[in-house]
Amino acid sequence: MANFDSPIERCEVCGEYVLLDQTQEECAREHGCGRSVNCPLKRYFDGPTSKPEKHKPEKTS
Repeated sequence: MANFDSPIERCEVCGEYVLLDQTQEECAREHGCGRSVNCPLKRYFDGPTSKPEKHKPEKTS
């Protein structure tokens, strides 16, 4: 049995489990999704095009 360190989630579009430690664009290429597909998992993907900005705490004096 394989041991995965990467987060995974089942995609309703392709019907497979996908690795979320890649960009959405890489996943779309791998699973044959076209640009017109509205990815249901796009908010979960890592990568420079989809990473949310980290919240920086405000400095207090």
